[in-house]
Amino acid sequence: MKRTTPLKRTTPLSRISPRRKREAVEYKARRAAYLATYWLCQITLAEAGYDPKEPPRRNFGCHYLPRPLKEGQTRVWDVVKPGAIPYSTEIHHGAKRTGSNYLDTSTWWAACRKAHDRVEQNKSWARTAGYLSA
Repeated sequence: MKRTTPLKRTTPLSRISPRRKREAVEYKARRAAYLATYWLCQITLAEAGYDPKEPPRRNFGCHYLPRPLKEGQTRVWDVVKPGAIPYSTEIHHGAKRTGSNYLDTSTWWAACRKAHDRVEQNKSWARTAGYLSA
């Protein structure tokens, strides 16, 4: 005799795998530490000519950013008024968030919402600028 009704599952399928759940806990901690270190938008810093991978310093309400070095110069810090560079609020993944790239901080960019939207909407520009992997 042929069954006409499908078998019912007693427990629902998990939407997130146990491995991804463990990775999500670690991701949350790494994300908080990364945004604490790179608290200004790295994409905006790169567009302004600063080194986005060197974290800025704080001092009495002013932001000290590393000025781009010319040949033969030593490190010089540039004072930027608060608000000139937006604060980072989210992580942009330069490589896709699959596999080991999910927790790989070398492919991360700390970004503000506006810069992140610009990268996601202009993929070809982002690839040429180096914000997305080819």
